[in-house]
Amino acid sequence: MKWLAPGLVLLALLAACGSGSGNADAGPVTCALGTMYGSVSCTFQFATCSDGHNYDVSCTGGGAPCTCQIDTKTVGTSTNNFCALMPDEIVAAVDSGCGWNIQLP
Repeated sequence: MKWLAPGLVLLALLAACGSGSGNADAGPVTCALGTMYGSVSCTFQFATCSDGHNYDVSCTGGGAPCTCQIDTKTVGTSTNNFCALMPDEIVAAVDSGCGWNIQLP
């Protein structure tokens, strides 16, 4: 087993997982777009996903970062505010902002 310096391990983990700990490198995950509500603050829920997980994004507005969650566990944040987007724009923006690879059926 080869040992790496702690800084190199951190860089390797960030390269493998991304800052949002998303699923972008794992291939696409098909999800149903569940509940969407709010205009200034908002929440988007992606449920019944093909990988068995639920993905949620919550934005409080006012310039605060949005929270990216998988199975109710926060896995990252995004500076993008998704609240003003149209439904057909949401998936691409959330994928980019959270580091996910979600597709609608």
